[in-house]
Amino acid sequence: MASPTLFRSLKTGKTIRVQGDAIGQGGEATVYKVRGQPSQVAKVYKEPTSEQAEKLAAMLKTAPRQSLARPAIAWPIDALLDPRNSQVQGMVMPFGIGTVRLFEVTIPKLRKARCPGVSLDFLTCVAANLATVVHQIHSAGHVIGDVNDQNILVRQDASIMVIDCDSFQVRQGTRIYPCMVGRPEYSAPEVLAGRVGRFRDQGQDCFALAVVVFQLLFNGRHPFEGLDAQFHTVEDRMVRGRFPHALVRQPGVEPPRDVRLVRLLSVLIDLFSEAFDAGCQKPDMRPSARRWAKSLLKARPVMARLN
Repeated sequence: MASPTLFRSLKTGKTIRVQGDAIGQGGEATVYKVRGQPSQVAKVYKEPTSEQAEKLAAMLKTAPRQSLARPAIAWPIDALLDPRNSQVQGMVMPFGIGTVRLFEVTIPKLRKARCPGVSLDFLTCVAANLATVVHQIHSAGHVIGDVNDQNILVRQDASIMVIDCDSFQVRQGTRIYPCMVGRPEYSAPEVLAGRVGRFRDQGQDCFALAVVVFQLLFNGRHPFEGLDAQFHTVEDRMVRGRFPHALVRQPGVEPPRDVRLVRLLSVLIDLFSEAFDAGCQKPDMRPSARRWAKSLLKARPVMARLN
């Protein structure tokens, strides 16, 4: 059966048409361009449910503050209704024109092909912009839940856009719509260890944010990569707090020889230590997104000289 191309806007009642072939596809939805709106895309559910409709309604009422002219969060801006029965079929959201995914910026081989000439100052700016956006999302009461290097888009001016927002943990008043996904290598130790229930908290986003910042500053390397005589996966090391770059090294744990935190400003070294050393076992020690943003902006002049 062909996908529908004609919908009605929840906000205006006007017709919304999707065009062309799908530009993205996942397990639950397909993404299309919106005819006549190059800065928007439509995400059409494959099998719409009442739960999706309820969460979308909550998201439309609890949008984080951001510039609509240059959005940093692909938050839904409208709902797609079936013109026959007014049932929710999907959503309209901003489109990241002229962007690459964050992993294409962090991994040197991909960066050389897709983003030649990118500097350490640029990467530091991307990290600061990401931290600012995470703070905006947290200020609205939400949790991303699945921070990773594929759902963050980067523009040529180092600004960013976070996508896949319908997977976020969304709060509307006392009602919470949980995040049901997450990649292990970005998950906080308590999540990996199964010590977290149905709902996430912002501290777990802050752990994942610190992982992404580390990857931006160190060519895509994971902060828990290294030599470990006992545990051979980054997930096992994360659960046990075996941070290879800890100021006080644990026996049998060594950082990679080509990753040296000492080249960073002391304030950034301190933040990584709080996030991954103390913060593995004590989530309250993890730096907030706002602290990351302020410290990274402060670090930019020094990082520019390291290029």
